[in-house]
Amino acid sequence: MIDNIKNHFKKTSSLIKVISVPLKNDGNSERFRNIEAYFGYGLDDDLKLLIETFQGMGFEDEVGFTAPCKIPVLGDSSIIEFGVFLTLENSPYEIQDLLESNVDLFGKEYLPIAEATPGDFIALHLKNKKIYFISHDFDVKTEESHFEIANTLDSYLLGLKQIPEQPANKTQEDPSKIVKVNYSSNLLKMAEKFKKDNK
Repeated sequence: MIDNIKNHFKKTSSLIKVISVPLKNDGNSERFRNIEAYFGYGLDDDLKLLIETFQGMGFEDEVGFTAPCKIPVLGDSSIIEFGVFLTLENSPYEIQDLLESNVDLFGKEYLPIAEATPGDFIALHLKNKKIYFISHDFDVKTEESHFEIANTLDSYLLGLKQIPEQPANKTQEDPSKIVKVNYSSNLLKMAEKFKKDNK
């Protein structure tokens, strides 16, 4: 599994270290035990190897996954941007900490794997093994927060692709950018007079 994913990532974009954590160390076994204790059952070895291998990594280019369903937080886009793989170590992206501080999002069923758009997550449902986009910004009464986007973790990771650059839209130029300036003849005369008077 992991070799296929590594090969796909090489073809997609260069992996870069976003968060500096050791890829492997003796403390990781204990961290995995803590996560397993939190959920009440074990994680499979392939999953643990994947988390350990890619923790703290992101992509040099903009990379994303095409959502198979409408996700309100994305607006008109169907692309879920990829941010960074979560970590086992102390960092703002530590899996254990995110689980404990976002019980309302993950409960005891979803294992967050990566951050997508800022504050939103890609997570593995530990029972049905499907992948979900989980939005943190939603109206509890009227909006969904969990969207099934892939049947397996493999299909999600192998579905990541570089997001093509959008061509500049000439009709939507930055309003703060000065494109052209015209001065009235009166203003020019006043400027000329000011210059003479203040020599």
